[in-house]
Amino acid sequence: MKIGSDHFNYLIGGLYLTDRETYIGYGPHHDYSNYDWNKLKMEDLSILKNKSEVTYTYESLYSTIIKKGLYDCNFRVGVLRDFTTITIPLEQENGWVWIGDKTIRIDNLLIE
Repeated sequence: MKIGSDHFNYLIGGLYLTDRETYIGYGPHHDYSNYDWNKLKMEDLSILKNKSEVTYTYESLYSTIIKKGLYDCNFRVGVLRDFTTITIPLEQENGWVWIGDKTIRIDNLLIE
């Protein structure tokens, strides 16, 4: 990953789990103390051609231990998670910077 999992979780969102029995939620760990993380740069982004697909492996640390059980999970990818100002021009030489949001939901995920 270009920016590392902590920075990705801080800017973009990440994988959030909710225990179906206790309704306790678990989110990825990220360090809020790095002020520069709020400054998105073009080097942090990838150029995608029209109708292209992206596949990657997501790995993250959680601040608590997640016990075995059934979970609902939401994986969110969105650029405007914790800030409202984009400091880079949205129109670029190769196209536009996407500032949308996409959430993928999986119900009844079994963690063993």
